[in-house]
Amino acid sequence: MRTLYVRIIVMTTAIMLISSIVGFIVTNIYYDHVLKEQNDAKVVSIANNAVDIFEQSKEEDIGNYLTTLSTLGYQFYLIDENGDGRLFGEPFRKYEMNQVMVDKVLQGGTYHGIKDYPWKLFITGFFDNELVNTVGIPIQVNGKTEALFVRQNTKLQFGEMRIFLAILLVLILVLSFILIILSTMFVVRPIKRLTEATKKIASGNFHLKLNVNRSDEIGRLAQDFTKMSEQLAKTEEKRQEFVSNVSHEIQSPLTSIQGFSKVLREEEISEDMRHHYSDIIYKESQRLSALSKQLLTLSFLDRGEGQEDCLYLMLLNS
Repeated sequence: MRTLYVRIIVMTTAIMLISSIVGFIVTNIYYDHVLKEQNDAKVVSIANNAVDIFEQSKEEDIGNYLTTLSTLGYQFYLIDENGDGRLFGEPFRKYEMNQVMVDKVLQGGTYHGIKDYPWKLFITGFFDNELVNTVGIPIQVNGKTEALFVRQNTKLQFGEMRIFLAILLVLILVLSFILIILSTMFVVRPIKRLTEATKKIASGNFHLKLNVNRSDEIGRLAQDFTKMSEQLAKTEEKRQEFVSNVSHEIQSPLTSIQGFSKVLREEEISEDMRHHYSDIIYKESQRLSALSKQLLTLSFLDRGEGQEDCLYLMLLNS
């Protein structure tokens, strides 16, 4: 059987995990529907600027030029008319590319692979290092048109930041889990005190006072519990006082009955005295009967018996 302490920790940890998963999915959806198109347009603009600079500078060594640009945090893949490709910068994880898209770029079109990259639930497209997840534009190299595919080098641009975020996330999770344990102990401790106090009340110890100095629901519960124990202590005192009084009330007629019965049995008395003693015994027995009926009525009321039974007993007492 799980304790409240374990339940709170398990539920809070589950909420944290579910929130993290849902947050990642929502962020991924936001990137796919909003940021992906903006990122595609930005990379296209950067690629166009790089091509314009190259073509205007009359630079002949495209390899040296793209290698220099790759150090700024980009990956380049150049495909000529024969379908031969050259990589500049960090390698791609996958190099599959639809030939139709390559031909489109060679004919002067623009390939929007980042914008059209398919959505995946647990993989953010921004970090998926594939050739199809690039933009492609034509470039003139030595008088020939070639297809230049470009994307950000996320490892180079965000390498340290990713490590920083990973460490930050781990620290947040560890510290959150530790704080959950400590806060749960703080919440459960007064409940444990209430449980122990309940056991003491069940054993008959009503003189309890809980030292819970809190103003929240648990603090109010502890205050109400203390008031309840005080009321139970008063009720128990009244009950003992009632039992003492009833014992005294019962003892008095019993003593009279025993005494007069003994007189009637052992001594020679007149007929008038005999009748007088008999009347006393009869009255004392009626008094005992009335007391017993009252006690029985009180017992029915304490047990919460039906109103009809209580009414019947009250009629008997009348």
